[in-house]
Amino acid sequence: PIVKVLGDHQIIHGLECLSRFYFGGQKLLPEFVFNYANEKLKLINCDKICLMQALSLVPHDKDTLIFVNVRPQTLIASDFSNWFKMLLKKNQLCPEQIVIEITEQYCNISEKEMAYQCKALK
Repeated sequence: PIVKVLGDHQIIHGLECLSRFYFGGQKLLPEFVFNYANEKLKLINCDKICLMQALSLVPHDKDTLIFVNVRPQTLIASDFSNWFKMLLKKNQLCPEQIVIEITEQYCNISEKEMAYQCKALK
């Protein structure tokens, strides 16, 4: 949880969705999984799976912000904007409660491409 301190008490301001992976009873480091997905050219698929899982689990409290990480390659994929809108609708989430954090990892995207996609999502 992301908490906001108000005087003597704290309130939950938002939730950060973090990826955790298990295989054969073993916990895998997220870096290992995402590096492997990148090597196999499946990074966008991996991001989408993580987003689908994360957004299916969040509470439907419209006052709570949901923070999700997205890689630049995923963000600029041609179908991402429409796919993400459908995912929000499916999980009955308001776009205003979602905060997309763009990761620096594997960033080889031009500023122009990023600006265009960010504008489309907004």
